[in-house]
Amino acid sequence: MQKSFVRLAVVVLTLGAGILAYGVSMFYEQKVQGNVIDLAGLYLYRGREGGLYPNFIQMTDGTVLFFVPVVQTELDALARGQKSSYTGLFQVFSPDRKTSKLTVLTVKKNGSTLQFGAMLAKDSEMERLMLTPGWYEARLFSVSYPECVGGSSIIRLHHGLFLITGGTAQDNSGIGAAFPQTATVFDSVSRRAVKTFKLQHRWHCHLSLLLPDGKVLLVGGHPKYLNMESNTAVEIVDAEHSFSRTLNCKAIAYSANPTACLDDRGNVILLGGSGSEHFSDYPVVELIDVRLGECRKVATLKVPRHFCEPGHSGPGPLNSISLPSRKFLISGGRAYRSDLFHLYGLDNLTSAEIVTLAQ
Repeated sequence: MQKSFVRLAVVVLTLGAGILAYGVSMFYEQKVQGNVIDLAGLYLYRGREGGLYPNFIQMTDGTVLFFVPVVQTELDALARGQKSSYTGLFQVFSPDRKTSKLTVLTVKKNGSTLQFGAMLAKDSEMERLMLTPGWYEARLFSVSYPECVGGSSIIRLHHGLFLITGGTAQDNSGIGAAFPQTATVFDSVSRRAVKTFKLQHRWHCHLSLLLPDGKVLLVGGHPKYLNMESNTAVEIVDAEHSFSRTLNCKAIAYSANPTACLDDRGNVILLGGSGSEHFSDYPVVELIDVRLGECRKVATLKVPRHFCEPGHSGPGPLNSISLPSRKFLISGGRAYRSDLFHLYGLDNLTSAEIVTLAQ
């Protein structure tokens, strides 16, 4: 009995020492193996506090800083001038050298952007993370407006105008959920709805993305609440003229809460999401060519990316950006079904991935 206890103690001490050594080593620059960036060290020190979706912010020199979700609240407060500085743990990734390490940085506001140590955040990243003026008012409005209480998607059109689409609302009896087929233009300066108009489809837990011509693309949706047509539809919204149309092609995967970004040719790269009954849909990366009306598969994720737990409404900020040489960075999500976790063998909660598109 005593020998068994001693053996158990040795095992525990050995594991503890291994974890400590791993954590300390993460503070030294390490080469990223393959295309998957290990974020386990970040969670080792901060834990899985504040949510399940690790995000990142890119600096003007191309450096990427990963952070746990609770840091987003601190960045919000800094951007809105509610606090003067924040010191926290970030995982610094260099896309050029493909190296990564944990670093403690102090963040302060610098003009219209945030400064992390000596580095400045890109303006486009401040917008992606909803740290620019008007986002607070738009989000507050979206959760109180009767037409889009939950599961809606928000995107800035220009200046203080935002487009809010889809979501859930109470039905006429005051009980249950209805899914309004509407879009609302919100003015964050006057804090009121400018206009509301009808869409081609109902949307819930979907994605909206601003296109180069000022129109907005809608895609994705929760299959539990939406019919199959609208779940795979791609809709283009012209908010200026209160008009929308359905693209000729349909999305490949049935995905709720996906993420997306634009490539260097103005095409939409759609990644991640959840809700499909088919394993093959989860890792699909697809390109949506709005001009030609084409949807096609262009890559496969090593690990599927699921962005919203069942029962949660409203996708968070987009967790993907374009990198040079037809590459893209995606983080966040988790394999929320145990069979997916065992199938892919990696907890995508603690990783990010660099995706290379087929030419």
